[in-house]
Amino acid sequence: MMGSVDGISGNSTHDLEATVDTDGEPHDANIEFEQLKLLFDYTKFHIGLYTTIATIFGALFAASDKAPIRFSPVLLLCSAVLVCIAGGAGGIIASSIPGFSSYKKFWDSSIGPAWCRKMKAEYWTYVEHAAFWAAVILALASIVFPHVFDGLPHGRGYS
Repeated sequence: MMGSVDGISGNSTHDLEATVDTDGEPHDANIEFEQLKLLFDYTKFHIGLYTTIATIFGALFAASDKAPIRFSPVLLLCSAVLVCIAGGAGGIIASSIPGFSSYKKFWDSSIGPAWCRKMKAEYWTYVEHAAFWAAVILALASIVFPHVFDGLPHGRGYS
């Protein structure tokens, strides 16, 4: 049996909640909740990826003089720090999602650590992705330019 709620057709046997946004566009709360669940799963995947990459970069940095490839330890360390920043931003996103039932409400809400909830969720995703891609660029640069910090007194570069 098919029914209509606020002009949206749906299966009346399911708990379908449909409303109209302030811009006049209909939306379905179930779809927004599914989007929120997908964002949560996507962010959990990213956090796992960041943890793995940071561990690899840390191990390479620790064994830079024995590693099978040449790289700039300073650039690689900076890359690992950026991966940790991406992971932190992902953690803020993932830990905030359970408090919401709507993707749009989450996306527009200010989230963050308990002492600083000043940025919208949307901007935390920008921090996460920008930090990760900057880390990738620095990691590649550490391989392409392995001697870039050899002259520094505390650099552990190759001679």
